[in-house]
Amino acid sequence: MRKIGQDPHIDYSVTLERIYRETCNHLDSLAAHVGEGKNVLEASLFVRWLEFSGVMRLLSHHAVPGQDFSALPAKVESMHDLCRPHLQGQRVEKSYRESDIVEIKTMLEKLVAAVARPAVVTAVTTNGVKSINGDLVNNRFRLSQRS
Repeated sequence: MRKIGQDPHIDYSVTLERIYRETCNHLDSLAAHVGEGKNVLEASLFVRWLEFSGVMRLLSHHAVPGQDFSALPAKVESMHDLCRPHLQGQRVEKSYRESDIVEIKTMLEKLVAAVARPAVVTAVTTNGVKSINGDLVNNRFRLSQRS
């Protein structure tokens, strides 16, 4: 880049920043999955690859003044801590994000509303026909009897 008159720090700093941002985003996504007990092996392999690929060293040794990539090693160590119990076969409670819980609750409410229809139960007895009409969602029932 110096030969063609471009400042090498402009493109290089943007490239390093992008590598850092995308790596952190992927680690965050994997952390959410591991918290749910999913993709543990994928997360573990990605963290090992990060450690031995030279990406973290590239970021730490070639950062332009003003760039701080020091949070990446802590994220990697945190991912190791999340994966370790799963990989050692320990029983781990799943943890879900609050947004996922709200989404699941909303879907369940929609499902209950769609399935809950007025119930009609008819029984023939010696005293005549009895029918119970009701609403399962609101627990309102009415008994009627015909002879």
